[in-house]
Amino acid sequence: MSDGGIENYTELVQAIEDQMARNDIIDRIPRWIQLTELDIIRDCRIADSDQVTTGTLSITDPFINLPAGIIAPRHIEIQSTPLRTVTIVSLKKRSDVLENDVGNLPRVMTQVGNQLYFAPAPKTAEAYQLFYYGKPPPLSPSNPTNLLLDIGADLLFYGALKEGASWAGDLERKLEFMGEYVAKKESVKRAYFRQRTGGGVLRVRPDFAPGDVHDQGSVG
Repeated sequence: MSDGGIENYTELVQAIEDQMARNDIIDRIPRWIQLTELDIIRDCRIADSDQVTTGTLSITDPFINLPAGIIAPRHIEIQSTPLRTVTIVSLKKRSDVLENDVGNLPRVMTQVGNQLYFAPAPKTAEAYQLFYYGKPPPLSPSNPTNLLLDIGADLLFYGALKEGASWAGDLERKLEFMGEYVAKKESVKRAYFRQRTGGGVLRVRPDFAPGDVHDQGSVG
């Protein structure tokens, strides 16, 4: 059972309408849920966000296009022998690698717009797998459940209420709902971190650009 006894999209909409106690919001609630999902997905990671796509490197081309719906790249595995893992670094770190590495395969990459920019450029056409955080299927009448609802129905509930209170101009209730929303969001973030790391300690790499949110790992 989902948190708060809310098990599907219809029940979530009804719970929000009941809490707001207004009869002029039913057409607005789907938008509030949508905005809340987008905010959670940008700020939290859940298993449904872990996605992978495949492709083949183009010889001498240092760029590949990112897939639609991507939030952030994690890393690339080049299917060479042995496997080569390529991680995200800052533009400066990429430039440093480019100056000192003339190998056949990329060692690092930087996101530039909707592309990944390798250093060095590949000299062989190897297959790769791109692991990334993507947008999971959003809730709707035709998709009444997803993992986010299953693990955080109360998070969606308070997030949508926050949006509703903001629309209604009710600052007091907005602050109340915001407090609940922030606390529950932090709980979801901690749960995902424990799932991914087995309860390990978060490590920060100094060569990451400010604001980068990617997996941590060694450059190799």
